[in-house]
Amino acid sequence: MKLLTTKNIEIVKYCQEYFGFALPSVLWAKRVSKFESSFKCFRLICNCVVLIVFVLFTLLPYLFGE
Repeated sequence: MKLLTTKNIEIVKYCQEYFGFALPSVLWAKRVSKFESSFKCFRLICNCVVLIVFVLFTLLPYLFGE
């Protein structure tokens, strides 16, 4: 969808700055960065849960004397 019909890049850049529009490439980079940081946090939580479960199941026989 075109918002402007001009071919003058200076007008386009001015309008982008004035109205707060970002280039699609900039928006994409921000969204990828946000997704990656969320995914890293999710992986860290999953790794911690797996480690806790592993330690608990490893120590259960020793705790109950079996």
